[in-house]
Order: sequence, then structure tokens, then C-alpha cells
Amino acid sequence: MLTFSRFETFEQVEAFYNRIKPVREDGYNTSRNIRPIGDRSRKGERIIKVNNNTYALSDGYHYGDAVYTPWPLSINTHVVTPKQIVRYAPIVWHKGKRQADGTYEITVTLRNGCGVGAHLHRYAFLYRHTPRNMVFRNRNGKHFIDVNGQEYFIAKDVVVPEPVYQDYKSRPNRWTEWAKSRGADPAVTFKLDRTGIRDAWVFVGEAAEVPKPPRFVVDKQAKAKMKDVIDSFRSWAFTMYPMLPQNNHEYNARLRSELREKLVDVSWNPIRAFQQNWKISRKIISDANHPLRVHLMYHIMGETNYYNYRGVQCDPEAARHITTKFNSVINRVCNFRKQVEE
Repeated sequence: MLTFSRFETFEQVEAFYNRIKPVREDGYNTSRNIRPIGDRSRKGERIIKVNNNTYALSDGYHYGDAVYTPWPLSINTHVVTPKQIVRYAPIVWHKGKRQADGTYEITVTLRNGCGVGAHLHRYAFLYRHTPRNMVFRNRNGKHFIDVNGQEYFIAKDVVVPEPVYQDYKSRPNRWTEWAKSRGADPAVTFKLDRTGIRDAWVFVGEAAEVPKPPRFVVDKQAKAKMKDVIDSFRSWAFTMYPMLPQNNHEYNARLRSELREKLVDVSWNPIRAFQQNWKISRKIISDANHPLRVHLMYHIMGETNYYNYRGVQCDPEAARHITTKFNSVINRVCNFRKQVEE
């Protein structure tokens, strides 16, 4: 069962840790001191005592988890330090100096996932375990911590431990090119303010700006040179595609297999492979007898959502949607798009 903690104070976090009995494991007994924050079968989601003044809520399999380590940490001798636990855990509660009124400074730090792509487990964990009066919000792929209606952007992290960075650097690929060994910490930190009628969370530091999406323009001059062959290719695609097996795994797998023999880095996204081999894409569109012509057409048409519109082929609005999407994908696979620096 998924647990919502919603702690309000450091004392509640400390008491919760002390109340949870460590999980007994085969081969370890209780030596790894795993204290689940909720369902005991979800051992990765646990509370970690860093020291008497710091507790981390961990969702597991991040660079700061010494037990449930992500690849490649799990296959080398790297030892996770307390500093790394604090640096990479999704939520960290900290009790600071004693203040003049006798209370202690309490802060909570919240962190997004590390790396590109979606970190669905991290989002769910933040949603369930942010302190009371805070809400994690996912807005079209951008993430915020909402405190009393004020939203603070929480960016993805790109800094990895040095051993991981060196491992990625030794065998570079597009899946790990985002990683850096140094950089700013994108986490957001809030301090508990007890001076008012009610305790309130106050943001500490400088708020990060929400990044703007990249802006692209079409190289109309380059595209104009291929206007006739693109029109011919589109007309042929709209005629041929309805005759081919659509939403058919075996046919799709065969086309991908044949693509892998001709193109590099096809993986799960053939359109991306055609983008990376855009000169070949242009040759395919210009040559009616090219052996990969059906392959390119099939995957472009798959991007247009034609399969779901096939029952309304006479609908002008559907036809406009398919044509617009087709032209958009053509711009990508032929490298007609150019990113504009703001």
C-alpha cells in the first residue's frame, strides 16, 4: 500500500525513524538498517538517519543510496558517503543551530531526479512525502513545489558522483551525455518559520528560472529545393500506407530489423535514427526506388496518428491534422529544422 507521510516537524521525522523496526533480511539480518517509510515490502522507500540532526527520505536506486544503488554503482567498489546521501536523496530534513528563542532552525530540501527522461518513481515519492502545506506539481513535464499557492521550480539534476562520471566518460553515448561531475545543486530548500501565528515554510535561496523550450525555424530555402519530391512522396505515402499492416507488431519489428542493417542507432525510435541520418532520408524521398522508402514512409505515417483517423478520411479537419503532422516529421528527418538561440 502506498503511504503518505506529510510530516510537519523534525521531531515527527525523528520519532517515526525510531518507531520503525529494521527489516530482517536473508544474509543480512538487520545489519543494513532498512526502515521502510511505508509498506515493508517496498524496502527501497525508506528513512535513513544520516546523523542526529539529519534524516533522509529515500526512494531507492539513486546515487546517494548505499543499499539500493543504481547501475553502475552496484557493480563497482564505490562507497556512498553521508554527504552523497544528502546530495541525492529526494527529501532531506535537517535540524540546524539553536536559536535565541530556544528552538532549532529546521530546513527541508527536496530534489528532482538525476538525468534526462521521466523519473516517475521520484515524482510519485515527492507527491506522497512532501511536508504538510507543500505539494509537488507536475506541469507538462516541468516540476514545482507549491507552498501556499507559490510555486518553485525544481529542476532535474545532472551532477553525478566522480566514479560514475568517469565510467560514463569511458564509454560515451547519447544516453549519458547529460552527466557532469560538477555544477550547481538544483534542489530547493525551505526553512520552517515559527514567528507567525502558524508555522510556515519559507523558501531559502534564489529561485530557479523555468527553462524555455528550444525554438526551431524551418530552413525554407533548403526545403523548397525538395518541394516536388516531398509532394510526390507525401501523395505516395497517403496512398500506400492504408494498404500496409498497421498497428501490427510483427510487420513493425521486421521493418525495424531491416533498418538496423542500414542505419546506426535505430533502438526504439526509428524517426530519431532517420534524423541522425538525415542525408539518407533526403535520398530516400528523392529516389522512388530506394530500398528504405517504405520504411521511412511507414514510420512517418505512424507519427501522424493516421491509424486512429482512418475511419474519418473524408473529414477535412482530420486530413489537415495528418498533413500538418506529416510535414512536421519531414522537417525533422530531413534536418530542415534549425534551432534558434534566444
